[in-house]
Amino acid sequence: MNNRIIYVILLFLGVFLLFGAFLSSTKDLGVSKDNEKMQKDGCIITGCSSHICADEDVITTCEFRPEYVCYQNALCKRDLNNQCGWEETKELSLCLSADRTIPQPEQIQ
Repeated sequence: MNNRIIYVILLFLGVFLLFGAFLSSTKDLGVSKDNEKMQKDGCIITGCSSHICADEDVITTCEFRPEYVCYQNALCKRDLNNQCGWEETKELSLCLSADRTIPQPEQIQ
């Protein structure tokens, strides 16, 4: 009986320590220095994959889609309607229109 109590206490302690380590490692996940120079007019680059341009933090799921790489060099700013969004450039349009599909194993021969 005493071994079970000790095991449960150690288990909770381990979970508590892991959770604390996770929180301390994520508290400084704000905007990186690279993102700071790619945003202006009060717009921010947000979302788990830094793929959203908005005027406030947006919580998204954490997946990475191939087209998200296109936003790495795009400017996040206000448009003529005062809405935050990605500056529409030829480079961004070309990048987003590129075929970025990952071939499935059965397609590779």
